[in-house]
Amino acid sequence: MAGYQIDYKGKKCIVTGGASGMGASVVDLLLQHEAEVYLLDIRKTDAPAKQFVSINLADPESIDTAAGKLPDGIDHIFHVAGLPGQRYGDKTFADLDVIKVNFTGAKYLLEKLYPKMNDGGSVVVVASIAGWNWQNRFGQYKDFVLLKGWEDQLACLAPHAGDSEWYTAPVQKNRAYEFSKECLIIYTVIKAWELSARRIRINAALPGGTLTPMHDDFVKISGLDPARGLPTAPNGYESTPEMQAGAMLLLNSNLAEYISGQVLSVDFGLSNAFMYGVSEIAPAGH
Repeated sequence: MAGYQIDYKGKKCIVTGGASGMGASVVDLLLQHEAEVYLLDIRKTDAPAKQFVSINLADPESIDTAAGKLPDGIDHIFHVAGLPGQRYGDKTFADLDVIKVNFTGAKYLLEKLYPKMNDGGSVVVVASIAGWNWQNRFGQYKDFVLLKGWEDQLACLAPHAGDSEWYTAPVQKNRAYEFSKECLIIYTVIKAWELSARRIRINAALPGGTLTPMHDDFVKISGLDPARGLPTAPNGYESTPEMQAGAMLLLNSNLAEYISGQVLSVDFGLSNAFMYGVSEIAPAGH
């Protein structure tokens, strides 16, 4: 088993959304493993990374500038940045803003970075268990997901405004967020095949409820009871950012060197209750 370990020493690692929450935990763990960390975020941070690069994922020019500041020879990408929905802190966002940041901007950035990656590298993108229905949407969304241009993707969305099968559903809270994460998962599954020719792996991590700075906004946007927080499995507690970061480091490590195109729910089995009804088949405590 020589070489099969979590070893990031000296590896060039890109972390988006590294200023807070899960991204900050990824940065901390990578620094503990002596990685060379390049931290991208819209907000400045004093984290002791090799380089901080400002980026706005809703703006292709900002993405172009940020990508141009990053070095060649990238080993690992941790794409963690995103919005919880139509509000975050004291700011509000339109449905299209959510999609731009969580999917269109994410894809645009990744496509800029693949040419800078070493063969044999790896990528993990953070989606969400909110995108759990992606398999049933695959055929419906794949043509949109595969569109190359930024403007082409936005133009494709325009006819679907108000369409509950796409990203606007008045009776379904936070549908734009779900849609963006479904698309990000579908992109990951498709892209894995193409990247395999360079032995670059790409996987998606799907966090369940996690106690990040976005947590309370996500609860409110989703119309849930703030006193109860987000749903959990019968384990009874939500994830910490460190728990999610650990799963990401595992996926991008040598321990997972033959794992690509996979969708890992990091939620203590909660999403299985959504997909397969296991909570009814095997009630907690039995």
